[in-house]
Parts: sequence; structure tokens; C-alpha cells
Amino acid sequence: MGKINGIVKDHEGRRLPDAEVLFVDRGMNVLCSGYANEDGEYYLQLSERVNGMVVGTYAYGETHLGFTFQNLSSQENYRVDVELGTVEFLNYQRIIGQDRGVYRAKFHLASLTMMKKKKRNYSPKGDQSFFKVTLEGTKDLDFILKKEEAPLAELGKYVDVYELTFPLDPSFRGKILELRYESGDGYGIFKTYL
Repeated sequence: MGKINGIVKDHEGRRLPDAEVLFVDRGMNVLCSGYANEDGEYYLQLSERVNGMVVGTYAYGETHLGFTFQNLSSQENYRVDVELGTVEFLNYQRIIGQDRGVYRAKFHLASLTMMKKKKRNYSPKGDQSFFKVTLEGTKDLDFILKKEEAPLAELGKYVDVYELTFPLDPSFRGKILELRYESGDGYGIFKTYL
């Protein structure tokens, strides 16, 4: 039986009471859910044996977008502090290729500001300088980021799809990969275990 606990806060460090925190499987089925207390603290207890992710939200689409921490085992105990912003990493998928020495993943990036302004493209500015990729939150990684625009189901709207690549050292296995986006368009963070 796994237990997950942590604090929900915005990117400026303010704790967010009543934020919703979910543990979902890879098919996005909710296996466990909870809410942060008045101090922004939450606790989840899982009984099913599955890999999945923690998803955090608070006033979704009004003041914040979501946070995701992927590749968690429901049988392990974790401390996951949820950090919410106005930019969200969506549909993050690792791409497994023949070259095991390269990490490759694709994701979409959405901006609350762009959505509220009803812009043609819902993604924030995509310059690579707005991104930071770290290992365990401390070691900056050199990375390559490619971007292309993709249509959404909503007629005439688009979102940017990014492909992230960087050299993958065997010592990275089991460590936390953290992606951050920060610009005048907003802030967002995504985490996953490698």
C-alpha cells in the first residue's frame, strides 16, 4: 500500500487550501483523490498495484492550470509537493528508440493567458531560453527542443508540440527529471521519474 503526501502551492510559494490532488493511471482513470487542507497539505493512500501519476489542480482554467508528476508506483511512499502555475505540460510521452543513450519525449504546452485571450495558438512563447531541464532539481541538463504547431479539436485553435532530447546517462535511472517553463506568459513545471 502506497502513501503520497505533500503541499500544494503556487509558483510564488503561497499554499493553496482546497486544491484537488489525484492519483491517476496511464489511461487517466482516477484511482485516488483528495483535497488540500487549510494549510495546503494533502494525503493520498493507494491500494491498487499500478504505475501512474499525481495530478494537482486549483481553480483550473480560472487562475491556474495543472501540475503532473509521472511514473510513480502506487506501492511506494512519496512526498510530492505540487507547484501550480499558468502554463501546463500536457500529454507528456517518452519515446523509446533504438538509441538507449538518448532520452526523447514529446509534450504539449498550454498557457492560461493565451486561452483566456482566445488566441489562435494556446501555447505560450516557445523560445528554448524559457525552458529549464534539471535532474533532481539541481543538475542542469543540456537539451534540444524542437517545436511544431498542431491543431486542436476546437476549430481553428492550435497548440505547440515539443520534442525534447538530451543525452541519457545510465546513472540517471530512478532520478527525477524536472521541466520548467518561465516567461512573461507564465510559469509551469512537470516532473517524472526516469
